[in-house]
Amino acid sequence: MSEKTDTFQAYGGKSKKTPPPNLEERLNKAPQNTTYELKQQEIPYIYLTPLLAAPILGLIRLGFKGRPKLRNWAFGVTITFFLFHSAFLINQASQKKNLKKN
Repeated sequence: MSEKTDTFQAYGGKSKKTPPPNLEERLNKAPQNTTYELKQQEIPYIYLTPLLAAPILGLIRLGFKGRPKLRNWAFGVTITFFLFHSAFLINQASQKKNLKKN
């Protein structure tokens, strides 16, 4: 051929392209079980509980209109419950994160 191909072959190069592997070889190397099943995920109801806070607070306001002491107490209990609930969720998420690191 030419001097370029001789030089290329002298340094360990191949002058001809190598053919791709046979189809049978590629199929044998491919994984046999290629079906993937999707896991059915459950709805995380624990994260939906904050959606209840606004309607509950509104109902407390309307329901205890004539009783200001009871209304204030119900507001306090509801807000305290949701603050503790949010602290629980944050704590639970941080524990899961720490377990994944270890």
